[in-house]
Amino acid sequence: MASRRRNRRDKVSEVLVQKRVIRRKGPVVTFSGVEGVGKTSMALVAAEELKRQGFRVRILRLYPFPLKPTAKRIWNNLFPRALPPSEKATAQRISANIATALWKQTSFRLDCMVSGMITRLLSGRGIAVVCDRYAYDSLAGLLYEGRCDEDSFKKLAASIPAPDVAFLLRMKKETVLGRRNNRDPEELCAFQEKYLKLTDIGDFWIVDTDDSRRAKMEVIGILSYAGRRW
Repeated sequence: MASRRRNRRDKVSEVLVQKRVIRRKGPVVTFSGVEGVGKTSMALVAAEELKRQGFRVRILRLYPFPLKPTAKRIWNNLFPRALPPSEKATAQRISANIATALWKQTSFRLDCMVSGMITRLLSGRGIAVVCDRYAYDSLAGLLYEGRCDEDSFKKLAASIPAPDVAFLLRMKKETVLGRRNNRDPEELCAFQEKYLKLTDIGDFWIVDTDDSRRAKMEVIGILSYAGRRW
């Protein structure tokens, strides 16, 4: 009698296991790099590879929040028009850098919070998320514009939701200028150096995109390797 009950219980458990829908958590893959380096092209390649692995895929471009109008309203309230023109101009110049840095860092933190909510929501539903722009791009921009120092850089980096795979795309300045010839070469080199600083705060796969075919194969290979643990 006991053996019959045990066998019946085992059969019921087996049926439940067979009917259970096991949902894989979708990976989050990000691409970062200067404009014109090929983020969108590589994101499309990644999307195709993740589809091959059996995931539904969403490609996102996540930008920081536009808080400039709010900062301007606060600024006008802090500095009334009653000040003499010379003193008002001086006060505004001094406060401009502080106010701009403050709202940009606040915008960055909000961007990280909302980006994390979006990616977690999609990933939890088994959808692979591919970002052809991520918070790392915003952080490199803050560092390049001088809106954060080294300490702030590390603190802001800690608020970025870590993706499963983060790509940092790199390209020779001659190749980028061939695509975006309106960029200043010196400015481009300086900006790309700030991007390379990101390797101090996270694990990145650095991919050179001068040879697009080789870069695509490298991205596919990395995602295929990472797919073993998804």
